[in-house]
Amino acid sequence: MWRLKGGDSNPWNATEDLGNVLREKRGYHLVVVKSTVVPGTTNGTVKRFLEQSSGKSVGSTLGLCASPEFLKEGTAINDALHPDKIVIGSNDRKSANWLTSLLGNSMGPSFRLLS
Repeated sequence: MWRLKGGDSNPWNATEDLGNVLREKRGYHLVVVKSTVVPGTTNGTVKRFLEQSSGKSVGSTLGLCASPEFLKEGTAINDALHPDKIVIGSNDRKSANWLTSLLGNSMGPSFRLLS
């Protein structure tokens, strides 16, 4: 988990800090929630915090995807490095395409996207 100054690990503070950084950036940026969270968290709370703190709207200049990891106790490192499946949730095709391209380049030639 991203730790802020003083050891704060509150994910909402981290999301707000990221939004503040993105406020100063130009062009399209993609934010991906990798943690397995309660359904609705990414498109609800994370989206709201990002939009408020960045001043940008998800979809036009800011992409937002969810891509949870499926890790088993005892094999988490191997599962993270060699996933047997990758799930991508997005609000728009551009975000999904960006993440698919990024993952495809890092996963190698055996990576297949099932849609």
